[in-house]
Amino acid sequence: NSCAEAIDLPFGTTTVGAINGTYLTSANGGCWNPPAAPATDATAAEWYIFTATSDMLVRINTNLPVNVAPNSVDTRISVYTGTCGNLDCYTGSDDVNPAAPPAGIYLTDFDFFVTEGTTYYVAFDNRWSSASFVVEFSNIPPNCDTTIPYAETWEVKENFLCWDTFNIDSDAISWQYNDVNDFTGDGTDDAILALPSAATGNAPKDDWAISGGLDLTAGTEYTITIKYFGLNNGAGQTANEDLQIF
Repeated sequence: NSCAEAIDLPFGTTTVGAINGTYLTSANGGCWNPPAAPATDATAAEWYIFTATSDMLVRINTNLPVNVAPNSVDTRISVYTGTCGNLDCYTGSDDVNPAAPPAGIYLTDFDFFVTEGTTYYVAFDNRWSSASFVVEFSNIPPNCDTTIPYAETWEVKENFLCWDTFNIDSDAISWQYNDVNDFTGDGTDDAILALPSAATGNAPKDDWAISGGLDLTAGTEYTITIKYFGLNNGAGQTANEDLQIF
């Protein structure tokens, strides 16, 4: 099929038929790809569509028993927003483990946040295989328990949905979940709640992240511990920050 003929992607498992639909090279060959990669490394795709009914974390997974040996397939997935005539790359993924056989797992398993009311196009391309396969699409619900003692370490990605964020300065840059940077220098990426600076300059930010309510007892003393990092932005701008807590 084509982007314009995209099929609804429901929660649960779906069988994707042989990949023989339209592949859009104008979308840079897929959202899994860096901009420098060639846009013509696949020749076909199958298209699906879903509209988020709420803010949520969703997962697309082809690393399922039905897809492994002796029925092994190799999947690659791109996710777009926008319209078929003007797609915007949103996210995507290729291999669970790209290592050489036998360690490599060439199926795909990734998750991403979606926004209520936004429509997403999912393209499965034939860069590695045109064979039919089964895909599982699911919602990962958060655990918004705020029982004392309460700790938010951001290691549970979906719990970002338990917080309300407000972009008061309306600059299109607000609090976001980040687990793809090593802030402590130990060689392991750290999960944090991040507020990027403006693209240029160090203009003051006015953005808020608010947790769910905490059930505190009158007359009881509580200790609040907060850790935050100031990050140089790589454009010669040194971190110069303060953080207000209420």
